[in-house]
Amino acid sequence: MSFYQLREEVIPLLLALASPMSPEELIRSVALSSGLPESLLRDRFEAIRKAGLLSASEDISQQSSVLFLDFATLGSQRNMLRDRARTDALLRAIREVVRPGDTVVDVGTGTGILAMAAAASGAKRVFAIERSSIANTARSLVEANGLADKIEFFQGDAADFGADIQADVIISEWIGHFLIVENMYPAFTAVRDRVLKPGGRTIPSGGKLFLAPIEDSALYQYDGPGFWEQPIGGFDYSQLKAQELGNQKMKVDRLRRESYLAEPVLLRRIDCTTEAVSAFYFESSVEFRIDRDAQVHGLAGHFELELAPGVVLDTSPFSIHTHWHQTWFPIDTLAVKRGDRLQVTFSSSPGSHVPSMSLTVRRLSAQGAEPARTYQYGTGLL
Repeated sequence: MSFYQLREEVIPLLLALASPMSPEELIRSVALSSGLPESLLRDRFEAIRKAGLLSASEDISQQSSVLFLDFATLGSQRNMLRDRARTDALLRAIREVVRPGDTVVDVGTGTGILAMAAAASGAKRVFAIERSSIANTARSLVEANGLADKIEFFQGDAADFGADIQADVIISEWIGHFLIVENMYPAFTAVRDRVLKPGGRTIPSGGKLFLAPIEDSALYQYDGPGFWEQPIGGFDYSQLKAQELGNQKMKVDRLRRESYLAEPVLLRRIDCTTEAVSAFYFESSVEFRIDRDAQVHGLAGHFELELAPGVVLDTSPFSIHTHWHQTWFPIDTLAVKRGDRLQVTFSSSPGSHVPSMSLTVRRLSAQGAEPARTYQYGTGLL
């Protein structure tokens, strides 16, 4: 009897393919992380593809099935609902925006809480769109709360929602880490552009992206490139620091307000009432004046959501904590002095599933400008 197991070089390919990737991005990413030759990985990828184990799409905005399977779990729904800052702000916004008699569409309804809030605020009709199987749970909850006569469900892709209506309000909690790191916005805009009446409202109506330099040696040494600086078990691992810096992923963490070396600066505002997903792809140059002698360990990103007049949700460490935390873009340690200026160019471009991002960082001191350093951040989180 023969026994079989996966070839060692196939395992990192299969793990990486849990999320959509182009072949080039897949081969490059796995080669950098595993140290395996690109030629070998390319051969193995072709074998996997020819075996019919992969599905292909030309649409980089297509949602991954892995993402929707996760949204269908109660654990994922609990993680969002127990974020009181998020949930309470959305419910306040619905009470402010939805008027008696309105027709409302909730894109990505989850357990239905926002759809139920719209109905409770006087909406005449509410259409709840949900692709994942959590829609069955939402139907049960709507019935249990006595709102089945006001809320209609559409289980499927938002792009296929074909109700002949003119909506007064479109609600969608499409938001990901750093606002744009999740791929639900195209689903929201597909419905918005088809059924929102002229002068209609959206929740959220806009979002703002912010960036700031931080110093956090503990985080850098524990969960960043600095981990490789110290020997492990008496062995030198220092070469892996350069490897990680060359294959960066943005990291989601709860950052300390004390780590900020300058006031956060606005990178971009996205208008949710009019703009398409192309608004996620942009370049913005900003400058920071450093307020103390320090070591810069990266840039911290957060966002603000404009949910309704007077209702803004701030995800910075200077406000109430949310499940989105903050987003950390590690860089190689950069020594700065009080009064130095830090010039940063942030760039976002289409990736295979979520945007790929880059930072170019330059220190300007009394002695002049230092050479710029550029860092690439791939699609995905570490």
